[in-house]
Amino acid sequence: MRSFAQLTSSDPAWPVVIDWVGASPHPVEMLPANPERAEACLVSLQVTDASVLGALVMNTGGVLIDHGWLRLLGSGNGAMIAIDEANGRSKGGPTPGPLLVGHDVIGGRFVINDGSLPGEPAEMVFWSPHELDWTPLEAGHSSFVHMACTERLGVFYGGTRWPGWESDISKVDGSHAISLYPPLFTVEGRDPAAASKSIVLWDELTRFHDEAARQLGSKGFDPPTS
Repeated sequence: MRSFAQLTSSDPAWPVVIDWVGASPHPVEMLPANPERAEACLVSLQVTDASVLGALVMNTGGVLIDHGWLRLLGSGNGAMIAIDEANGRSKGGPTPGPLLVGHDVIGGRFVINDGSLPGEPAEMVFWSPHELDWTPLEAGHSSFVHMACTERLGVFYGGTRWPGWESDISKVDGSHAISLYPPLFTVEGRDPAAASKSIVLWDELTRFHDEAARQLGSKGFDPPTS
């Protein structure tokens, strides 16, 4: 396993991330990182700070994008879980399996593919609360983070937002989500503007989605670990 010193670079990716954030057309809040926790997290993941993923771990406790609609995992801060803990990797080095790197306020999840999911290894895959299944994004993690800091994020979420969503999600922290009823994966729930909305724990919403996926014959968020 590489040490912390071996994972730090003379050419870190953090300045690139700062440029993306500075040019973003929507709000981006970077939560402060605890240096000791960030160091431990970087070692647990075995990624370098020359990567965008490593830069986010080293310099943020997490990132809230577009009023908090999208949450990118960092080394943890308050309600935002650390990326190593979210992936069960906080007690040792990397373990096999896709790496959860972000999620959204309505239950969508973003992972780096380890080859066990649809799409190519090392590319991003989205678990959709609409389809209850995986969708390859045909982009790596760096491209995904860059996209999230541009107007393309709104395009990606096209028909899933509703009038006044900014105000609704301002009440939601990184450990909570908005549950829509009827659910987005039902015929009746295809119009989020007409759905009732409640704030729930993010884990609670994802457990509901995973159980619905299993009942409907999809894998849910339960990928192979080897």
